[in-house]
Amino acid sequence: HYLILFFANELSSETFNKIYFEFPTLLFYYHKICQSFAESRRAYHEADNQMNELEKNFSNLDLEQNKLDLDFLNVKLKELLKLALNYSKTLRYLEFYQNTIAINNHNYERKLKYLKEISKDDLNFFEDYISQEFSNFQQQINADLNYFKQGTITLNQGIASIRGLIEIDQAKRDRRMQATILAVGGGIS
Repeated sequence: HYLILFFANELSSETFNKIYFEFPTLLFYYHKICQSFAESRRAYHEADNQMNELEKNFSNLDLEQNKLDLDFLNVKLKELLKLALNYSKTLRYLEFYQNTIAINNHNYERKLKYLKEISKDDLNFFEDYISQEFSNFQQQINADLNYFKQGTITLNQGIASIRGLIEIDQAKRDRRMQATILAVGGGIS
């Protein structure tokens, strides 16, 4: 980004000279906010791809099918748990970027207030960033998180369903083994 300031009169130039050495810090906070938002867009696309992958995995799995075996369900559960871990990590990154923007927004406001006091100027140009851009960034990330948290609920329910099927299948196998042991034990006695 480039920032070019044109001063209409000598007073403005003198005012800027008072805050010149403090000014880069303000731009640093601005850059951190913009960079965090750009990173949040990458995390959004990554989470969206991960959610599509999870949905594809669930749609390929027919839980009504009677011939699902325990080994297949265990493999599928391990795959889904790995995908779920990556998905939750990506959501954590989104929350991290949201917090980074909030912290640097606060720092930007604090530094701008300090610069206004030193320069005795309102610096409206720099205040516009706070009121427009930064709040839009926060709202966008918040909307993304709300959207993806619904996916987390669906994911957890799907994993719980597979675990339930594994437990049911394991219980059936245990009963058959117990019946076989009792029959063999009764035959031997």
